[in-house]
Amino acid sequence: MMAIHAVYLVLTLIFFLFIEDIYSECPNIITRRQWGAKPNKEVEYMLIPVKYAIIEHTVTPECNTFSACNSRVGNIQSYQMDELNYHDIGYNFLIGGDGNVYEGTGWHKVGAHTYKWNSKAIGIAFIGDFSDKLPPQAALDAAKKLLECGVELSELDSRYKLVGHRQIISTASPGARLYQEITSWSHFVENPYTNLAVFASLIFLTTYIETVHLKMESHNSTFLLRFIFFVTLVDIISANVHVVEDECSQIVAKRQWHSKPSQGVDEMTSIPCFAIISHTVSQECHSITDCLDKIQNIQQYHIQERHFGDIAYNFLIGNDGNIYEGRGWDKVGSHSKNWNTKALGIAFIGNFSEKLPSKEALNALKILLKCGVKLGKLDEDYALLGHRQVMATLSPGQKLFDEIKQWPHFTEILTNNISMKSKSNPIFHINIVSIISCILLNCNDFIL
Repeated sequence: MMAIHAVYLVLTLIFFLFIEDIYSECPNIITRRQWGAKPNKEVEYMLIPVKYAIIEHTVTPECNTFSACNSRVGNIQSYQMDELNYHDIGYNFLIGGDGNVYEGTGWHKVGAHTYKWNSKAIGIAFIGDFSDKLPPQAALDAAKKLLECGVELSELDSRYKLVGHRQIISTASPGARLYQEITSWSHFVENPYTNLAVFASLIFLTTYIETVHLKMESHNSTFLLRFIFFVTLVDIISANVHVVEDECSQIVAKRQWHSKPSQGVDEMTSIPCFAIISHTVSQECHSITDCLDKIQNIQQYHIQERHFGDIAYNFLIGNDGNIYEGRGWDKVGSHSKNWNTKALGIAFIGNFSEKLPSKEALNALKILLKCGVKLGKLDEDYALLGHRQVMATLSPGQKLFDEIKQWPHFTEILTNNISMKSKSNPIFHINIVSIISCILLNCNDFIL
């Protein structure tokens, strides 16, 4: 009996030594209870080990003491839960300038930091704006140790991929300077979409084909094997490789620019068959920080002064080349009276009467239109219009209007009757039939 107790004590000692060794890899983590987190509204769990770690920054004032960081994390949680209606703070972990790691959503729980990636990535945010400078060395060391800790705890895959927020969505996060820093860290990958399984599968498939080919010498058998190889190759690539420049991933979501909640906004009841291009006649913006500020001001003006339920446009485009979600694909806008239920309103931020938006901004509009068709959110035979064609306004500005008149899908509308004519491109003569059908099917509030 004494021998059994001795073995038990030895095993217990080994267990605790093992646990201590694992946790020695972990940095100092301030738990939710310690920083006074509010209870989460709901919890969704991740499959572990997680294969991605995404580095971000909060674009808030920095903090360099426990007291300041504790307060900052609480403020971030309050804002994201109360204003953005998140179920909890968005990040899995936050790192302060004091060198502490602050538990956010935590390990193996889904955060709200990166659209379409939350269930497969840990979001780690440095508190502050690191566009022009690095976080303190203590904070950088804490992040590295947190990643090592995740691997030791089997929360992170030992072959996890480390990426910057900007590599996944259209954002400047984690800031140019911090991004430059993490490119030198282990596990960093230039292309987060590359799947090593593709190459492993190809090696296996090639070996298999060659082995079988030795046993099959007829011409027909060789042809058949090559055909099978080609079809399988296409299938593997299609299943495992994502296109980095996927046009539908380049939209900055409302929650990312800290939108106020919308009030009383109707849902679209049919697929829009018009895209109406406007300009905001405000100052331009050339960086994501500047554009976020402009959009917040526009939304505030539309809600408080114009008494709209939300920002008027479905989407806005900055000279930084980013697309910013306004009301989005499925909500009725307030951009063009009598046209809102059948048209997407897209506004360039700035005044483009005498000059064009940047090339990046113009390209962003083309990407957005293509995305709308791809998602089934915009009729494939949509008509592209300038704001001045449907209302008494100079919008989108003469220079911009002259530009979009050269684009496919642009349609001239004679507002004194129902006659219309398409641009000379024969592909889009079908627009006339599509537009008339759209009008007839959605004529309740249509006035020419």
